[in-house]
Amino acid sequence: MIKKLILSLSAIFVLTACSEVQKIDNGEIPQEYINEIQPFLGSWSGSFNNHMGELELSLNDSNQLIVEFYDSQNNDFIPGCKVSFGLLKEVEFKEKNDQIRIHRATFDFDTNRCSRSILGQQIHFYFNKAQNLANIELLQRQWRDYECRIVGYDPNGAPIRECQHTIREQHLYGSFSLSEN
Repeated sequence: MIKKLILSLSAIFVLTACSEVQKIDNGEIPQEYINEIQPFLGSWSGSFNNHMGELELSLNDSNQLIVEFYDSQNNDFIPGCKVSFGLLKEVEFKEKNDQIRIHRATFDFDTNRCSRSILGQQIHFYFNKAQNLANIELLQRQWRDYECRIVGYDPNGAPIRECQHTIREQHLYGSFSLSEN
């Protein structure tokens, strides 16, 4: 009885947390996903890396998801960089309680003038439909750490070291809320 209960709970947990990543060709959203995208279209107010503004998400005639950024001073998304949002590359859907929801959308991203200070070539949008919230993440820089520790000593008393390489990352973040229309 207990084994059946554990297996049933495990199955429920797996089913409630399923996710699927859908690659997007030429930035065009397949027709079967248009209804899932509709609630995310419109103006999103918030900030990215402490820069206030609005993101506008829209579909063009080819069902490509277009992202544009506006602020009150006509600045760029990252001031001074002349960055641009490219085509949608992939969408991650998560299934929860028999409903499929968009969890993440990844776009190509051109860092233009800031290519030396911003490493990311893709920008990720993480959506929370229940809160009408989009969190944004962009890789700024990456470096490798080399760390060693002494794990013991050999018979001659010399230290035995265990070393590992770790890749570290620093990201730029933003958060935007869907504006009421």
